[in-house]
Amino acid sequence: YLFKLRFLYGFDTPISRALGYGKSLHDALAEIHAESLKGKIPGKDDITRLVADHLHLPFANKLVEENLRKAANKALTRYLQDHGQNLNKLEHVEKIVELKLAEGIVVSGRIDLIRRTDTKEVVIVDFKSDERAQAEDISHKQLHIYAVGYEQLSGKRADLIEIHNLDKGGAKREVVDEALMASTIATVVEAGRKLREDQLPRLTSWCEKCASCDMVGVCRSQPAV
Repeated sequence: YLFKLRFLYGFDTPISRALGYGKSLHDALAEIHAESLKGKIPGKDDITRLVADHLHLPFANKLVEENLRKAANKALTRYLQDHGQNLNKLEHVEKIVELKLAEGIVVSGRIDLIRRTDTKEVVIVDFKSDERAQAEDISHKQLHIYAVGYEQLSGKRADLIEIHNLDKGGAKREVVDEALMASTIATVVEAGRKLREDQLPRLTSWCEKCASCDMVGVCRSQPAV
């Protein structure tokens, strides 16, 4: 139903002053990785330029912009410190994948980074910032869809998935779960079928999803406590 409200009826979420920060970080990282693929691994001296080139905050006031500029510098510096040693093991950057599934359903996506470990395992990497955050279980399933896309594209299986939090630092790595891949693909096919048949019903009662939904006021009132 949220899909119907946003993409069919045109409702949108409120604009945040930080809008654009997550994409700016993503674009700066894409340049770091693209240059690394060419054998020109950026260093700390490049960070100020990268932030200046990519930081775009159309709705931020001066204070918010300055704070986010510092945050971007900190995030990129930490990334190079923690993961710079892996930048010579990259395989693909911003790789577009297209999955052809049952019932003629096609899913397109873009993998942030594909690299190899010291033991030659293939890692599918995704980058998150707080401004672009989505639920962890959604990110987990998204990367398993990308793993299927990578296999269809290359004929090779991905071994690991890795999610990096750029604002807080750290990365979460897991082995690709074949059972989860299969169940996620089944869920995607079912969702595609429902979209095709316009089966996008509203939830029948208040639940956790309602509590975090920006469109809840269009739908229903929160029940009295």
